[in-house]
Amino acid sequence: MRHLLVVDDEPNLVDGLCHALAEALGDEVDISKAYSGSEALAVLSESPVDLVITDVRMPDISGLDLMQIIHERRMGCRVLIITGYDEFNAIHKAVKLPMTAGFLLKNEGDEEVIKAVKKSLAGIEEAEKTQLALALAQRQSEALDILLRERRLWNILGVLPYYDDSEASSETALVIDLNKPLLLVVVRSFSSYISADTIIWLEQQVNLLLSTHFIMEMSILGSSSMAWLLQEQEEYTGIKYSDDMERSKALRAGMLEIQSRLANNGTEISVALTSKWALASDLPGYVHALRNVLQNMSISGRHQQVIDLSTDEKYTVFLESADSYVSLDRYIHRARNALLKGEEKEWEAAMKRISRLSASDPSVAAQLLNIVITTSNILGLPPILDMTKLLSPDGDYDRLNAAGIDICRKRRQISKHAIINIIDYVHESIEKNLGSPALSVTSIATETHYNPSYLSRLYKQQTGANIMETINNIRIRRACEFLKDPSLKIMDISRRVGFASPSSFTFFFRKRMGMTPKEFRTGKLSL
Repeated sequence: MRHLLVVDDEPNLVDGLCHALAEALGDEVDISKAYSGSEALAVLSESPVDLVITDVRMPDISGLDLMQIIHERRMGCRVLIITGYDEFNAIHKAVKLPMTAGFLLKNEGDEEVIKAVKKSLAGIEEAEKTQLALALAQRQSEALDILLRERRLWNILGVLPYYDDSEASSETALVIDLNKPLLLVVVRSFSSYISADTIIWLEQQVNLLLSTHFIMEMSILGSSSMAWLLQEQEEYTGIKYSDDMERSKALRAGMLEIQSRLANNGTEISVALTSKWALASDLPGYVHALRNVLQNMSISGRHQQVIDLSTDEKYTVFLESADSYVSLDRYIHRARNALLKGEEKEWEAAMKRISRLSASDPSVAAQLLNIVITTSNILGLPPILDMTKLLSPDGDYDRLNAAGIDICRKRRQISKHAIINIIDYVHESIEKNLGSPALSVTSIATETHYNPSYLSRLYKQQTGANIMETINNIRIRRACEFLKDPSLKIMDISRRVGFASPSSFTFFFRKRMGMTPKEFRTGKLSL
């Protein structure tokens, strides 16, 4: 329901107009009255009003002054002005204000006022819909930005499976500079998950305690763990940490304080961090190392700890394996892609590097076995009957490598057969639809569910000819065959080979053959 306010210092005019509006608009509106500018302001201060209908000349506060007050106080309503001939010039000042909905002369009658009110209310409705759409679009854009930012952080941290550099190079803006050194902090809760309230509280507390020295990005790694990337605050003019040990003490102190505050609320966390600067390319390995430490602490029942892997000698072994973890993860990703694409050499190269990096790690061999089986299923290849034979007792990858090579070769065969099938289908479609003037690359692509540009390019790569060129060659060849039959009229032949009219067929035939269809038929029949 819309709320209207009618303002005029002549009560009879106000009452009459309110009655007319109530009859015309019914339950769509709630109408209030005011017999002066002061009364109007009192109504406006008590409840929201959508549209004010006001006279210009009133004794205490004029209609123009009332509009100015509405504008200055941002009351959010439109104003429709009713004026006389002698006040016509005064409305120019009012028209400049953004809430002005229009103006009417007093002698125009109730019907014109009602029309103007309906138009104003429709304008308000449309404006609100536009504002709602813009607000929704803004919220969706913000939500998308959050998702893209989180995905980028996951790629940077190596959380997503099959970490890919190309993903991490997304243009989603971050506060930190990935070209500069970073510190890493990982927090793990020992309850089943971190609640939304705890996540917000942790983010606020870390920001409160560490933002003096660092700018930071936070990422949720899973249901029970979070990570912070820290970078030195360049604009900080206070005393900076003199060395890694001082920085480590400060980070540990800050996280111990957060840990203590959270424990008072019944939530236990442990923290693993690196106080030595790292490059962005090292982060996936560091995340892997810090999460392994926290996992081991959970298994052994050691909660409420803050560990710096850079300075604690008991845990530096976890960091030593970080580089090999990153390299290994990327080569496993390359091996998987090579299988899917049928790239035999790329598969063999990736397997050689994996065997060197992982030595006899059975978990890596099991991961590769899963990739081989999964890829085989995706490609629809015959099932591997004895999977255990792919793993050698001594841990080498010869059998897995051989299985991958076999998949690559079968993948290429599948691709070759698929291309042959597509080319055959194009030819079948041309033959089937030759009599249709609509026969084209697009119509064939629609049938095959391929992009027209891709289909055209693929066809030319395989045959050396364009699809339209093939269509035209088949049309001219079929037309020549039909013209040898004297019982067929040229008009019928033109329709059979896909021309809407004999004239367009004649033009096409002459351009291709150097003579008209009639001349061609005469020459052939005279032989």
